[in-house]
Amino acid sequence: MHAQNNYSLTKRSFSLRTWTLFTLIVGMLTSHINGEDSETSFNSVLAYDSKYISEGRDNLDEGGIGSVAFEWATATEGNGEAAFSGWYAEGIDADYSELNLGVSYGWSLEKFDVGVGYTWLDFAEDDKTHNEFALELGTSIHDDYDVGAAFTYSTEAGGTWINLEISKEFANDKFAWSPYLLLGINSGYVADEHDGINNLQMGLHVATELSDGFELGGYVAYTIGLDEEPGESLDDIFWVGIGLGWGN
Repeated sequence: MHAQNNYSLTKRSFSLRTWTLFTLIVGMLTSHINGEDSETSFNSVLAYDSKYISEGRDNLDEGGIGSVAFEWATATEGNGEAAFSGWYAEGIDADYSELNLGVSYGWSLEKFDVGVGYTWLDFAEDDKTHNEFALELGTSIHDDYDVGAAFTYSTEAGGTWINLEISKEFANDKFAWSPYLLLGINSGYVADEHDGINNLQMGLHVATELSDGFELGGYVAYTIGLDEEPGESLDDIFWVGIGLGWGN
């Protein structure tokens, strides 16, 4: 249910948790691996999304979602980094709450960044918990275009969701902005949707540094349902988000 640098403290389709938790676990993790910060760091994000979108679907009957995310990370031997993270969200208009706790490890190879992780998900309204395992690969090509692939396996669904993404970051003295394209592929992860290519997501995220350690970021995004079949919940959806981040 869930690309990089949304509420940029500079990545299920990628949803709010993308823009918060994934940014913290992967985006900041990668920058630390490359030696930009101290060996240990703490980062947090307070965010609002006008809709809770993941896998090309709106997860709520109405309204948006507010959330808080954090990540504590520490460098390890072998050019790697271990991280512990959390994400809690509440529906603004809908009766919905979700808690995610995760651990991850990432390292930088000669041309690729690799990350593996585990997330425990708790859904209060359903009184259910899920487990997810993730593998993420990333590299840069042709004039700093970032490309990546993320594979998320759900023990509850017994299936995998795949995201393929390409983005490019631009920056000046005051702002950093990054347009992106993301293709979502279902392989049993969403049981009531067809397997194969499901949705194409595009968007733009922008961030600016407010003061030492604080950043303000936001994004606009649009997802297009692909190869919809009768009865599926895929749709064409536009949504926006904003977040305030702090990190040391």
